[in-house]
Amino acid sequence: MHRALIRSVGLAVGLMVATASGARAQTPPAPKPADAPHAAGTPKAVDATKPAEASKSAAGAAVPVGTTKPGDAAKPVAHAAAAAPVPSGIDWKSMDKKARKAYMKTKVMPEMKKAFQTYDPKRYKSFTCVTCHGEGAVKGDFKMPNAKLPRLPKEMAGFKALGEKKPEAMKFMGGEVKPKMAALLNMPEYKPENPTGFGCNACHMSEGQ
Repeated sequence: MHRALIRSVGLAVGLMVATASGARAQTPPAPKPADAPHAAGTPKAVDATKPAEASKSAAGAAVPVGTTKPGDAAKPVAHAAAAAPVPSGIDWKSMDKKARKAYMKTKVMPEMKKAFQTYDPKRYKSFTCVTCHGEGAVKGDFKMPNAKLPRLPKEMAGFKALGEKKPEAMKFMGGEVKPKMAALLNMPEYKPENPTGFGCNACHMSEGQ
């Protein structure tokens, strides 16, 4: 009992001393960055020096389009949309018939033949002046737009329906043929904000014409 009393007194004295001297509880050392816990849903920092980590987002998302990872050199990578064709710099309106014919044969024909045969090599295996200008191209008395080419809708709703029916053809004609021809002739391209530019109706008639 005597020993228990002494131990109790000692503990009480120790507590009083600690309180009187303003002693504080020791703060545990801060965890190292690598060991620091993170809130649920918050990604850990990614070490960009590690290829395996740098190739993916911290949340484990898929690698963004256009990026590569070690060992992926042989895999095809998605590319951005092709840049707009560069205007040729010619003055089509001031060129006479002879100059226009020569330009069409040496510049326009090769460029458009390549584009159409790339799009559909079977259908456009034989690509000549007649393909776009009709039989009148042989004699040189053709007129544009060509009545023999497919006729196009007059309203936007019709173009939308045509785009749903023939998406690849519409994408090719509107996204490649139209801008390329405008650039080759050095003309502004038709757009809603520029209705007088070179557009589909330069070659195609509209329904009802």
